[in-house]
Amino acid sequence: MSLIATFDHVAERQPNAPALLSDGNTLSYATVQRLSNAVAVALRAKGVSRESPVGIAIPRSESAVIAVLGILRAGGAYVPIDPAYPGERQQWMADDSGAVAILVDRRLSATPSWAAGRECLDLADLEVDAVAPLIAPESDGADLFNILYTSGSTGKPKGVCGTHGAMWNRLRWAWETFPWQDGERLGHRSSLSFVDAGPELFTGLLRGVPTVILSPADQADLSRFASVLARHDVARITVVPSILAALLRQIPELGAHLPRLRTWITSGEELPRALLERFRVALPDATLINLYGTTEVTGDVTCALFRPGEALPPGRVPIGTAMAGAALVILDAEGRPVPEGETGELYAGGPVLARGYHRTPTQEALRFVRLPSHPGQRFFRTGDLVRRGPDGALEYLGRADNLVKIRGVRVELEEIERTLLGAGTGAADLATSLIGGEQLVAAVVPETADITALKAAADRLLPGVMRPSRYVAMAALPLSPNGKVDRRTLASRLAPANRSVAPEDRPNTPRERDVASIWSTLLPTSELSRGDRFSELGGTSLGLAEMLLAFERLPGTTRVDLAAARDATLAEVALALDGKLTSRPAAHPRGAGLTLSPLSADDVVPDDVVDLFVTASNDPTIGAMTELPLHMSAERARAYVLSNRGIVFRVDGTPVGAGILQGCPNVGEGVSVPGGAVQLDEWLLPAFRNQGLLSESGFWPLIAAWLADRADCEASVVWEDHLAMIAILRARGYTRVGRSYWKSKVDSDVSEGWCEVWLCDLRPYRVTTRSVGASA
Repeated sequence: MSLIATFDHVAERQPNAPALLSDGNTLSYATVQRLSNAVAVALRAKGVSRESPVGIAIPRSESAVIAVLGILRAGGAYVPIDPAYPGERQQWMADDSGAVAILVDRRLSATPSWAAGRECLDLADLEVDAVAPLIAPESDGADLFNILYTSGSTGKPKGVCGTHGAMWNRLRWAWETFPWQDGERLGHRSSLSFVDAGPELFTGLLRGVPTVILSPADQADLSRFASVLARHDVARITVVPSILAALLRQIPELGAHLPRLRTWITSGEELPRALLERFRVALPDATLINLYGTTEVTGDVTCALFRPGEALPPGRVPIGTAMAGAALVILDAEGRPVPEGETGELYAGGPVLARGYHRTPTQEALRFVRLPSHPGQRFFRTGDLVRRGPDGALEYLGRADNLVKIRGVRVELEEIERTLLGAGTGAADLATSLIGGEQLVAAVVPETADITALKAAADRLLPGVMRPSRYVAMAALPLSPNGKVDRRTLASRLAPANRSVAPEDRPNTPRERDVASIWSTLLPTSELSRGDRFSELGGTSLGLAEMLLAFERLPGTTRVDLAAARDATLAEVALALDGKLTSRPAAHPRGAGLTLSPLSADDVVPDDVVDLFVTASNDPTIGAMTELPLHMSAERARAYVLSNRGIVFRVDGTPVGAGILQGCPNVGEGVSVPGGAVQLDEWLLPAFRNQGLLSESGFWPLIAAWLADRADCEASVVWEDHLAMIAILRARGYTRVGRSYWKSKVDSDVSEGWCEVWLCDLRPYRVTTRSVGASA
């Protein structure tokens, strides 16, 4: 029976039972069935057939799950294209996969610009025929199930071609080994781009178990993450060990907070023994399942099970024994089997194996190999070093190459290096190293290298987890005798040196010492200065989430926004915690093309910036989009886009910064707007982050206005909590209608004619009339 046939069987048996849940939304099995069938009908009309690759550019959500089911129902293979990735990377994945169609949902994220001219299906426009016959695809175990892109040493991601048979094998193992109990729910938190998402989606869904979808914003805040798990009575969750460690550090009473969550699955990183011991103390009634695997083997090939009350094995935490029918072989550098207790490279084969790499036969031949000792079988050469203990369990000992894991994400250092060297920044040489297990540091030659340009290139071309947090310019990279980069020596040079902080620069107030104490647990150095900034010392996004939660537990403090926590000095953060920070710290733009300058507290605006605050707020009618998940800072914040390409940032009516947009291109072909228009979204997003107006994690469907650069045009963008007020473009004496424009009549003394607004291909799905004059 196929995956879709199994789902339909469950839907027929319990049509009204909840299938997908999230905060504020529940979809029954019957609803999910109808919606996925409508997707399949639409895809078949676009030419999707057996094994057709179909891209999904939708954030983690009910829509993304429906998209996956619809693609499989149409007979295709899904290709996740994470909207949070840089646009160039998204486009490359769509091109390389040969996606015949792209699924989007403008209610959740903007339709990417690279999708123009492609076959697109927007789920916001999905036409559902409740009586349409169900499409039941014919599939074979060898059929293509998905294409998942992972980091590649050639400088480009490589697509792993998963099969239906391998996924079925993984699901059957889970059902037989850890059967579901009545009333249990599963938490889905992995990005579709990660191999863990497949088992997360189908392990529960195909057994009638409700699946709770955690949004990116749910995971950006550890307290919110735990609250969502508790609110939905999640009983089973998969996390990387670093997230589990953060939860245990910041929520010591985790077991009491999550009494229903009895099964924790760790994967993606080595599980430290100290963490397992802390888990046992904090959650004595919970089971921990430690899995090991790679995308090429459908996620997992070994399992170590730690049940309540059972004694822990001595030494390192094992990755366990073979699971799901996997064949495991440990070989030395010459391809000979190694005896028990000796170190060798792990090869994995059997029904877990992927088909291979997409369109990269050379890479495939290097990794998917045949062994003389196992004729007729293929094996994946993992690159992981292991040894087998007396009980048959394997211990993970490290890598045989330069692949690293950062918060569970597989990263080839060579891809980062080749991408940045090819970005035209003028760097002559570059190498990266992972310091302390999670801080990615880049060494760049020469000493005069343009670090700002490198940071901008990383923001433009690499996913967040692959962007170095620190750059070190040097005269030359250390080399080994064979002329290659000596990565061991490089790592020692890039490691934080023992710092000597002058007594007058050390934290000297009780609150500064509170901040320093928290930072020292999250950063690779414990010697801190009052002028240090968390971001410049290599602080990670997970560390930032831990920091904010730790701040909330300090008595007598006020809430600190994300920008201050990340970009302010230690002394400024201490002042902010005590509510004594009189001005927002200056941001550090990351090559965004937007230069910010502070405004004085007495509302003085620079001569070259026109403040349209008054005229913008006096309009009697403004269209507003509601229920758009922008994941704003909880602080009331507004940003005003000015007609001369300047910006004024206001928080609760007080100006906090200003800037001028530079280097903005003209609009794309086929879009007609007045004057010299510019698209603002890609330039404003980093600036809003730096000003603390946006959350750090997840993807935001940032509203973009096309702003005419002429005297008779005015525009404003108003942000208020989670409500996005529509950008208004007012102009006298002309009327234009564009394909992506939304028209509304503006009748006021300030302007005449039509209000033309382009919302980054977001067409409002709920429009209300709202007066904002009183709230200005």
